[in-house]
Amino acid sequence: MLLVAHCLQGRCGRFLGREAQGCALCGGCDFAAIRGLSDRYGVRFRVAGGGREAAALVREDGVRAVVAVACHRELVAGIWAAFPKPVFALFNTQPNGYCHFTRVEVGRVERALRQVLGLEGG
Repeated sequence: MLLVAHCLQGRCGRFLGREAQGCALCGGCDFAAIRGLSDRYGVRFRVAGGGREAAALVREDGVRAVVAVACHRELVAGIWAAFPKPVFALFNTQPNGYCHFTRVEVGRVERALRQVLGLEGG
């Protein structure tokens, strides 16, 4: 599963939904590129509005591993919630302050996905 925090959303104000199906793919934030990775590698993509929602999402049937993008606090809590499933945690950057229009380097997300899927060495 590729699990990302809702705060990666840009200023568009659209309701993304749990799978980012509401994303307009405008490129104003990282969601379009991350959703593209999900499609390319055939992994489930989920957007969490907070820690409790993220914990419930990682417990969905069929989830064997998680690549997660969020802030430090949410990632630590999420790793505990996902145990014993492996979690590859990627910190987001917060150029606009905590939980506001955060960013992630999409290339890092792709490398993490490839590693979790066994497509490249660790």
